[in-house]
Amino acid sequence: MFRDDDPFGWPILEIEEEYQLRPGLENIGRQIIHHIIQLGMGTLPVHLAGHQQRNLANNLFWPAGLASHQGQLKHERYVMIQPYSLSRTKR
Repeated sequence: MFRDDDPFGWPILEIEEEYQLRPGLENIGRQIIHHIIQLGMGTLPVHLAGHQQRNLANNLFWPAGLASHQGQLKHERYVMIQPYSLSRTKR
């Protein structure tokens, strides 16, 4: 599977990338950014915020300073960097 000159690479055919890998990653990215935008606009999705927003209470990534601007971030632009671990599965 791995080549001696590239022990960390993952050989994937161009057609697999075009029709399987890229569409899947784009779908994941769209879902994540959609939820981030909802958080910024103040429409908190229940599966992220939790029942009565318990997932956001005492959350280091949702501090009181940010929460106080909830719904006022309509002008905001978002960037996300996501690490992924990929593996092939046998069918």
